[in-house]
Amino acid sequence: MMNHAVSAVTVLIVDDDEVDVRAITRGLRRIGIDTPISVATDGLEALGTLRDAATVTWPYLVVLDLNMPRMCGLELLRELRHDTALSATPVLILTTSDDENDKAHAYGHHVAGYLLKSNATAAVDLIAAYLRAVSFSRSQVALQN
Repeated sequence: MMNHAVSAVTVLIVDDDEVDVRAITRGLRRIGIDTPISVATDGLEALGTLRDAATVTWPYLVVLDLNMPRMCGLELLRELRHDTALSATPVLILTTSDDENDKAHAYGHHVAGYLLKSNATAAVDLIAAYLRAVSFSRSQVALQN
């Protein structure tokens, strides 16, 4: 059973493939994660969403594909890390790219993980683990105050 704190964490899925977005959403719902989910279809849309505090509020997790139109995932990642208000954004890469250069660039920008879409179950499990950890951290802070 999920507690209220988990449902307050937003997942922003940045992916132009609607099938992949639905798979992540269904996977989270299937294991009982009822957190708000927002979707952006490219990096520019995601950047606008993150900069609009009314759309996605902290805490949140960005699940990011690399191969997208207009602004790809690596470009968005660079923008996030150079924006002082967004530089600490937790990002999990979920992509079809198994390219070592992509992995090196992503980890060079401090991503929380890099998973291939072919391993979507592991991605859902990792997202769920993050949400539970954030929930626990928020619960502890609430108890201390």
